[in-house]
Amino acid sequence: MTWAKLDVSMMLTLQPGDESTTWNDDILPCWSLHLPGTLTLMRLFLREGEMMMLSCCTSDAARAGSTRSMASKTPVGFIGLGNMGSPMAKNLIKNGYPVIATDVFPECCKELQDLGAQVVDSPAYVAEKADRIITMLPSSPNVIEVYTGSNGILKKVKKGTLLVDSSTIDPAVAKEMAVAAEKMGAVFMDAPVSGGMLVCAQ
Repeated sequence: MTWAKLDVSMMLTLQPGDESTTWNDDILPCWSLHLPGTLTLMRLFLREGEMMMLSCCTSDAARAGSTRSMASKTPVGFIGLGNMGSPMAKNLIKNGYPVIATDVFPECCKELQDLGAQVVDSPAYVAEKADRIITMLPSSPNVIEVYTGSNGILKKVKKGTLLVDSSTIDPAVAKEMAVAAEKMGAVFMDAPVSGGMLVCAQ
């Protein structure tokens, strides 16, 4: 078994699991992770307050899990529709996911709205509507504002919400956001992407 950092370039479905495993004799919460469009099944564990990933080989169970995850499309919140975020959000729509989006620049939302996304006024409103949220923001201060500001995600976030931050930010800020999210009963995942605009569009 190998622990690995999770690198997410598209949204995923996290479903509470009914199984557990042990790590250093501690019982750990376990979730099943199915990546849309793939036959890969991964297991996520909460270890000492941090979300860790155990990678698994493709199996019959993975194929069955992937089919189930694609059959039920969970609304996805998306905040940050710039050069990287916009193509990522478009891919979600392309793959049949209802997207609830916002950006500090309203003009960035128009193309996505034309494709069928629901555009809202603030990160807090996204958090009211979705319990799977991706943020793709330019810098650490932007992340802090979007999560903890007066109209931030954590003002309205629901317990059990999965927050996936794909921004490239200071690791200390990511840890700070994870602690703040945990206090609200949500799970924050630091999942920076790589490859630039071309990869995000694929």
